Amino acid sequence: MPIITIALKEGRSQEQKAKVAQEITRIVAENMDVDPSKIWIRFDDFSPKDFATAGKLHG
Repeated sequence: MPIITIALKEGRSQEQKAKVAQEITRIVAENMDVDPSKIWIRFDDFSPKDFATAGKLHG
């Protein structure tokens, strides 16, 4: 059972996530010969303030 995690900056709509989930499920099912019902996709929304680059927080 593939479990796919997608990290996104907060603000994407449920419709956008649904569209991405459909496409990723289709691609994984076709290319890995997996039943689509066995593919799990998890969206992790994050705030830019929770990340740092070069030692400096973004928020």
